[in-house]
Amino acid sequence: MIPPSEGINVEFKRELSRKQRRDVCKEVAAFASTEGGSVFIGIDDDGCVYGIIDEKPELQRDTISRFINTYISPIPIFNINIITFRGVDIIEIVVENGPHPIYYYDGKPYIRVGTISVPASPDQVIEKISGWCITKLIPEMSYSISQVKGGNVVSAAVYGQSELATMGYGKLIEKIKEDLGL
Repeated sequence: MIPPSEGINVEFKRELSRKQRRDVCKEVAAFASTEGGSVFIGIDDDGCVYGIIDEKPELQRDTISRFINTYISPIPIFNINIITFRGVDIIEIVVENGPHPIYYYDGKPYIRVGTISVPASPDQVIEKISGWCITKLIPEMSYSISQVKGGNVVSAAVYGQSELATMGYGKLIEKIKEDLGL
């Protein structure tokens, strides 16, 4: 099923020129950093279906996969499907919301804002990483700390939300180890 328009989780690209390949990588990094989504190649911004014209869809699929695996860090979780719609082939890149807090294309962090993918500001990167620390890291650390300290669990409340929000992953680990005398 092809959505009727672009949105927070949908992006259309009419073709896959050299410039468009880079744009697709930005979209994939942004989707992985945000809520996940799909990029459809062969559909223009207005939703008109043109299909893949210049190359065989299989070649474009392989090129896209190579670009994503080369230029996006960490490598996101994605699938590339070739869909026949109204007699033409379209490529759909399905991107999962990744397990990492932020994804980078060509060294720049990207997020999805409405219907566009934009470079994330330093504050947005900190917000993504601190949110990830609170939801992913603290429970894991509490478990490992309870093993080390005989059942005493250190919670995120010990450090306070404001301090955690400005603390990077490495500093957070160092602070907890220091407080526990490890």
